[in-house]
Parts: sequence; structure tokens; C-alpha cells
Amino acid sequence: MGTFGDQYVVGEEYRNSTEIETNQYHKWLNAPLDGGINPQMGIGRLENQITGEREFLIFYSSDGQSMRHDPWDDIINMEDGVAHFWGDSKAGDGPDPLERPGNALVKEEYCTNYAQNRRSNAAPVLLFQKERPGYVTFKGLCLISGLNLKRHKDGDETVVNYRIDLDILDADAVDLEWIHRAVFRRSSTGESRAVAVDLKPVLSASSCRSVRGAYAARADLYCV
Repeated sequence: MGTFGDQYVVGEEYRNSTEIETNQYHKWLNAPLDGGINPQMGIGRLENQITGEREFLIFYSSDGQSMRHDPWDDIINMEDGVAHFWGDSKAGDGPDPLERPGNALVKEEYCTNYAQNRRSNAAPVLLFQKERPGYVTFKGLCLISGLNLKRHKDGDETVVNYRIDLDILDADAVDLEWIHRAVFRRSSTGESRAVAVDLKPVLSASSCRSVRGAYAARADLYCV
């Protein structure tokens, strides 16, 4: 892949530098794309360059390096294979969390595909966490298992936000080639991603049997 890496490995760090030439996070994800993710956003997407469909959601958590514990901290439990990720509402926002683009994006994806059991169309989540300055750690390939509207206090402000529940698939690595092939696939909206994209190189062969959490059936689409 030239100056780009071959894959994201679960638990490994990748440089998230301001210098684009040394960046291994958004530079690798955005490599062949017209646009791509905004590195400053906690919730992003990779769209199909031909059809405009969402192929992946990108979640970036900055809570890993914080010594302070707040009610809105993201929780990533690798042992149980679950994560709870907060949307992008902030103190000072209005009462409608959908005014934030990340929340609106996730709710649309969840209600259109996940909640309707359209797993063949659902965009999987690539989960990253900032555990120290200048780096991100890849936490895994995930499926959304729930979306909950929550309220919490931030000082004197009441923040209305979404908590996004994730199941972390039991995959040791995700190939960059697979990600980039997906965003250039020519399939129609109704065609399964399992048909449109060969998913065998996505996951390590030894780790394609289950989800790290309690929802093993949801791995069927991605572990073929």
C-alpha cells in the first residue's frame, strides 16, 4: 500500500500526528478517498465514493488519557467485548441532541439499518481511543447494539446526549485494503456487504468465530 500500513491491529498504537506524512490514523483511513474523516471529530464516517452509502462509522474516544472520571466517559471493556460510547453533545447545547452532526449520523444509521435488522446494510464501527498524546489505539471492529437517550449534569448545565452501545467483534486485525475496497464497491443499496466485498481478509483467521461479548449471532455477517 505504498506509504500506508496494511492493517489496524487491536491493541496497537498508531501515530496521530499533525504532520500528515507521519499520520497513521486519518491519513491511512482517508488514503484513496475524496474527503474522508475529519480527525477532530469524535464521530465520523467513510462513504462509498460511487454510491454515497455509508460503509463505516469511525468512533474516536479521547477519554483514555483522562485522570478524571465523569458520567459521560466512554467505557471500552475489551474483556467482555462491549463498549459504551457517548455522542457529541456538549454543555451549552440545546435540548435536541440531533443538532450535533455525529448524533444525527449515528441515529440515522441505527434506525435505518441496525434497529430494522438490516445487518447486510449496516455500517460497522471502527473504534479508536486516544490513550496518550499524539497516538490512537485501535480497539476493534464493532456493531451497534443499542442507542439510548441520556441526561447528565456538566456543572450547572444539563446535557442531553446519546449513549451508543457497541459489541466488539472478536477480530485481531482489520485490513486497510478491505476498508478501501469497500468504499469503492459498485453494489446496489440492497446487496449484502458480505457479497459485495470479500470479508475473509478482514479478520484474522484464528479470531473469526465469535463476538467478544454476548451477541455472537451478530458476527455472522462479518465472520464469513
